[in-house]
Amino acid sequence: MKQHDLPKNLLETFIRQAGIIRPTSVLIIEFDNGTVNASLENAAIGKKRTSLVIASEQLHRSKKIKTSNFITIDEMYRLPFKKNIFDLVLCCGVLEHLKNPDKALSELYRITKHYTILSVPNEPKFRIANMLIGKDLVRAGDPSEHVQHWSGDMFEAFVSKKFTVFTKKEPFPWVVLVGEKN
Repeated sequence: MKQHDLPKNLLETFIRQAGIIRPTSVLIIEFDNGTVNASLENAAIGKKRTSLVIASEQLHRSKKIKTSNFITIDEMYRLPFKKNIFDLVLCCGVLEHLKNPDKALSELYRITKHYTILSVPNEPKFRIANMLIGKDLVRAGDPSEHVQHWSGDMFEAFVSKKFTVFTKKEPFPWVVLVGEKN
């Protein structure tokens, strides 16, 4: 798995949306390097922040991760937290890597008291952007580790199974949804 650098417009969207919610306790689950956690920390979002990074063992050992809380993809289905413990759960760039995103969404629902902010690549925009920069050309811009693909509307329908989506943003080439627990 490769380290991902998240675009500034995506990070700014997270900060803006989390700032509106004004949570006390936040869980950040992200893929690879801890940049979302660092951005929320710099913006002073949440008095109690917990960060989990899903990363390969090799990346974890390389010390390029800005957190010590490392989990594997399989651990996403059984997070080590009590029910209704976080005001906000922010999950960035993770669900597209999972074979069973429904099970992961249920787990996010279980551990949040109120809100979630979720993001995934917005297809087909994400693939087109990759092809324009010459990335993953053999797979038509689709990273090999992505096993799920959603457009903004498809992702909103998926998340709406568990959460009432009240904000949808599309910082190119991503989709970000803010939802409240049903």
